Amino acid sequence: MKHIGNTLTTYKPGSFSKNFGWEDGFRGLAKLHAAIRYCFSNSAYPVSRDEFRTKFVSEFGSDGQALIALNFFLFNRVSNGRSEVVADELVFRAIAEPWGPNFDALALNALHLSRVGHFDNARDGQDSPALWAKSLVTDKVVIKGSWLVDPPSTDFIERHFSEVLEADTTRKFATNLHRLYQIAQSPSAGHPTTSAWWNSAVFLALDRLTFSGILEENVDVDDAIRMLFDDDFHLVTGVSGEYPVAYFHAVNDYYSLGGVHRFEAGNNPSSRPLSQPELYAPFIDEQSESPVTRQQILVSAQKRDRRLPLFIKLLYGHTCAACGQILFIGPARPYSELAHIRPVGAPHEGLDGVSNAILLCPNHHKVFDYGGIAFSRERSRYSIVAAFDTDEFDKRWFEPHERHALDPVNFEYHRSKIFLGD
Repeated sequence: MKHIGNTLTTYKPGSFSKNFGWEDGFRGLAKLHAAIRYCFSNSAYPVSRDEFRTKFVSEFGSDGQALIALNFFLFNRVSNGRSEVVADELVFRAIAEPWGPNFDALALNALHLSRVGHFDNARDGQDSPALWAKSLVTDKVVIKGSWLVDPPSTDFIERHFSEVLEADTTRKFATNLHRLYQIAQSPSAGHPTTSAWWNSAVFLALDRLTFSGILEENVDVDDAIRMLFDDDFHLVTGVSGEYPVAYFHAVNDYYSLGGVHRFEAGNNPSSRPLSQPELYAPFIDEQSESPVTRQQILVSAQKRDRRLPLFIKLLYGHTCAACGQILFIGPARPYSELAHIRPVGAPHEGLDGVSNAILLCPNHHKVFDYGGIAFSRERSRYSIVAAFDTDEFDKRWFEPHERHALDPVNFEYHRSKIFLGD
């Protein structure tokens, strides 16, 4: 619990006592997920705050619920004289993926981060509206860097709120937060170090810190990690500093993809909005594919687009196309490899681009490269064919992501030139 001298820090409650109608025909936080998709028109591009409220009311029928979404979960800013809601990692995940537990965990993390930016006519403290929820987590819920097994009860929450909330009654706030913990995929339901949402949580925290002006856009990875810890990110997510490699890889990936500019077409803020198939990968146009070139370093080495493996790994969440498994080599550190279907360079001269790339675990990458398995196209999906006697791939199918434009010709080349089977 935070004190200034002998004085306990208290927080304004904001409008969290409003009933968001968490379920209301939806599971978990699917209503928030649906609202983001609808109000952003499935595009990772800023929308005006007024437009968001108007569209929300027209679709879901409650201005009070719109304010809960705007004031506690999303990020606001004033740009060119208008209040707008920005596209960050939470918005992207809502648009790019169907609703599920990972979205709920990320949305809950957004609430605990308590950084929602500025908008016209905002009250004092509105940019950090849920510090009372963050203090509950950092002061009472987290023990030695990990979440408690069970979400806190209403009475537990209310006792904390009675100390830190500037409100006549704290019961309604405690009831709402407890209900949110009950229905959402709380980090307490599974340790974050093995959860797919944790990398997205890192991205979201860096988005919010940068948009808030607290973190400069071009900083060293080490400085960004220190800022995350200064902002209690390790307590909010339950992943302590015992896992420095996990933090390094997540933060490095964030900046490799362009940081807060990763959703902009050609990294140009004035460009048109990006539609769902283009999110996260302005480089995936067919024109970006090219023969692998070479540059003189100390020896002749292949020069490839380092964004390609990042895009494919994020697209499939490190899931191997052959076995369907995710390999973890450490806490919060999944590992996968980009495989070129038609090998690049002589004598095969395959292209370094999305149409010639799949994601595999290291074992099946080697097996694929040496011709032990191949992919056989059957309409919109692929079966896995082995050159040796095994039932490992029985009933296994690889179905490419809708944003992954694979070229079947590359699979045909691999099967005719490299595959060791029939």
